[in-house]
Amino acid sequence: LANVPIVLLSWKEDWLRHAEGVGVEASAYLAKRSTPEEVLMRVDEVLEPHARFERRLHKAGPVRGRLDGTAPYRLLRLACATRADARLTLRCSPNAYEVRIRDGAPRSATRLTPDGAVLHGVPAMASLLGERAGRFTLNPERAPIDPDLTGSLHQQIAACVARSRGATSAPRIVVPAPVPTPP
Repeated sequence: LANVPIVLLSWKEDWLRHAEGVGVEASAYLAKRSTPEEVLMRVDEVLEPHARFERRLHKAGPVRGRLDGTAPYRLLRLACATRADARLTLRCSPNAYEVRIRDGAPRSATRLTPDGAVLHGVPAMASLLGERAGRFTLNPERAPIDPDLTGSLHQQIAACVARSRGATSAPRIVVPAPVPTPP
């Protein structure tokens, strides 16, 4: 939900000003008495950056940009939908990622850290999904690869999503280690 626009609506205009002033992050703020035209205008306003981003990915040739404001999942989903065969590279400080897309799905994923550690496949994809800022390049590519991922993008990240949802919705139970008894 990192890239879902949020519009706060309140009948208390002073609360909206206060919320905006203290850093409550929303894409837009509306007073409850706003007209339908004002609501539609604000919705168009907050959706336009997303539509512009999608239009860029639909153009032929390389696409470069910033990950800021766009979740990695959204970038991957759009890349797979618009480029059947491509190479997506991301620089997300301090890590570098490379995802190779074939037939509209990621088939290879690699994460490289500054100390030279390398992750491949599902662990690399899981790490990428946690990134929030960086730069990306999406290039058409048909070179052969050694796949380390199978299934659709949705199938590949299903376990990551389930773990994330479980971590936020279920309480953690910590079982203490047994205390050794002296001889």
